[in-house]
Amino acid sequence: MADMAKAVKRILVAIQNHEPIVIFGDYDVDGSVPQPCWWNSCENRRPGGLLHSGSLHRGIRPQRAAVRTLAQEYRLLIAVDCGISAVEEIRVANDLGLDVIVADHHQAPSEIPPAVACLDPHRPDCHYPFKDLCAAGVAFLLAAALRRALRESGGFATKPEPDLRELLDLVALATVADMVPLKGTNRTLVAIGLRLWGHVHDGGLLPCARSPM
Repeated sequence: MADMAKAVKRILVAIQNHEPIVIFGDYDVDGSVPQPCWWNSCENRRPGGLLHSGSLHRGIRPQRAAVRTLAQEYRLLIAVDCGISAVEEIRVANDLGLDVIVADHHQAPSEIPPAVACLDPHRPDCHYPFKDLCAAGVAFLLAAALRRALRESGGFATKPEPDLRELLDLVALATVADMVPLKGTNRTLVAIGLRLWGHVHDGGLLPCARSPM
């Protein structure tokens, strides 16, 4: 996926330097689901957590006022299910020293935002073969790429490696709720996620109950 290597490289720098990271998601299920996924590995600090710190902010796009507020505390913003059209907002973030990684799936405009990385299979220059992922699917691929980079760099030498399959019930929920085509990669993610759902949620615990949202 275009810019995946750039996104992973920037997150690795944030992990190594213990930089605060904020996740900004759209208000719907697809934008909200990646947030508890990352929350579990950030704030709850589960064994093998991928990030050192994080927070939750919700909105349809990172408005300029929100960007200015976030830049006072954070050095890296990951925008999920939003941001691919936020050219001016990301310019403001850049001016304030706040790096941005976009993980989106909406149609990309002719002008790609000046973010550190813009992950979106609909980018004209993106050769990722499956174009119908939801944003949670894009975020899951980012987490998988980051885990691989951490593994190769010895990041799990002293702690267990996280099993990202544990997140697939949430990815399945977002995929179905966002009504993306249930074929190809999406069909695989949902099939595995539903099997996991049957094991995890027999007691009636909803996925988002994992986080304090």
